[in-house]
This record gives sequence, structure tokens and C-alpha cells, in this order.
Amino acid sequence: YVPVALDDEDSFVRAVAPAGALWSSAAEMAHYVQMELGRGIAPDGTRVISEENLGVTWQPQVAVPAPPAAESEGLPPELIAMGQGYALGWLTGDYFGQRLLTHSGGTFGFVSQIALLPDADFGIVVLTNGVGAEVFTLAVQFRAFELLYDQPATGDPAITAAIDATTAQTAAIQAMLGTIDPESMTPYLGDYTSDTLGDVTVALQDGALILDVGEFQSELRPILDESGAVSAYLMSDPPLAGQVAVMFTVIDGLPVLNVIDPTTGEQYSFTFATEISAATPAP
Repeated sequence: YVPVALDDEDSFVRAVAPAGALWSSAAEMAHYVQMELGRGIAPDGTRVISEENLGVTWQPQVAVPAPPAAESEGLPPELIAMGQGYALGWLTGDYFGQRLLTHSGGTFGFVSQIALLPDADFGIVVLTNGVGAEVFTLAVQFRAFELLYDQPATGDPAITAAIDATTAQTAAIQAMLGTIDPESMTPYLGDYTSDTLGDVTVALQDGALILDVGEFQSELRPILDESGAVSAYLMSDPPLAGQVAVMFTVIDGLPVLNVIDPTTGEQYSFTFATEISAATPAP
């Protein structure tokens, strides 16, 4: 994790505004949970929504299929049981027979979790300032449930295994990273454009290969294959550090930049627009 300035965080949020660009706090979210558990009545006594309409938002409308056996092997049964349907913004399921409503969140640099056990009049909100923190937020949720019902910490082994797997994966990726060859990258420096994602710039700054997307910049580190050849370039700065791979090709004599969406595997192509010099000064 790398600390970033508040202004940088704000730019990260604006870049994904449709997915969630509201600034909130633990206290505000706790008030929201109290309203849900209060069947539409806020902590100050204000009726925000009728109990009937609130109840409709809790009703599952779409069934969520159980994960394949290969994916669910080793997962705690309570984790699988929490996702059985989808209501109006709520993932619906149960916790050992107790009705359970949850919703996770995550944009660039943030991960959150909200969970309600309405029939137990219990709710929890977990807010974090990091990416890939889903294991942590779920660990807090389920440990809170275990403490509520005076249960043993049965989820710890699965959580520890997930953390160990992430640590090993990170180490493996770091071992594959190489150093930039400025001469080989000079033909690819310049401005690129995409009808879907807009304009980006690739430049060399103090010997580092930089991808500037407007809202943020990230150094691109080469990923080496078993032969030592560069297979792709990995973003190494927040908010997409270690998540997005970039590849360069040449089509009809012009450079093309390809970006792989890590969540869907979909590829986006940027066509070459303007060449820039190799010696681009740092901002």
C-alpha cells in the first residue's frame, strides 16, 4: 500500500463516479444501518421510508446460483450461504438460518462491506482505504457475527489461507517484473485515443515508462516471461497497481496500446494519435 494525497483520492473517485462517488463516514453509514434496522425510521425519529416499501427492497428478485464445487472447496459454508439472491441493492442469504442482507463496495483505493441481520436487530459497516481488502471486510463481518452469538472463530483458517495466497501471488508477480529499455520503447511514446475510454499518453520520465490517463498516472513495469522477454506491462502505482496489464503492438505501421480489463478480461485498444519525444520532463 502507498499513501496518496486527498486530492489524488478525489481524482480516483471522479474517474468512477457512476459506480460510487459519495464521500461518507463510519458514523453516517452507522446511521443508515440504524434506519434500515428501524424499518425506515432514522435515529432522530424521522420516517425516511415506509416499512412496507423498505421491506420490498429486501425481497430477492434474482436467484444467485451456488458456486461450482471446484470454486467453493475450502470455503466456509456461511460464506456460500450469504449469497442466494439479489434484491434492490442487497445480496440476500442467511447466516445459520438468520436472514442476512449484505452489500459490498469498492472503487479505486476503497473497499467496504455492509451487513444486516434484521431479525437480530444487528448491523455492521466496514470501511477501508485499500484495494483488494475484501478478505479483511468479510473477516470483520463474520467475526462480529461469531461474537454476537458467542461462537468460535471458525473462519480464521480460510481467511489466513486467502491472505497467504495473496501474499504468494504478489511475490510471484514481483519476481516477474523487469526494467524498462528506453530505446525499445521510444517508438511507442506518444498520445493514444480510444472511442470507449478516451485519451491517454505514454511517456518516459526520469527513466520510467509512465501511462497518463488524465485522472491519474502510473508507472508501467515490464512483465517478463520464462525466456526473459517482455510479455506485457503492469501498472505499478495507485489506484490500479498490480491489476491492469498493458500491451503494445504495431498495426499498419502505427503503434497500438491494448489494455486488459482485470474484472472481465475484455480488451480495449487505443490507436496512436501523436508522437512525443523520448525525453519528456517530469511534471
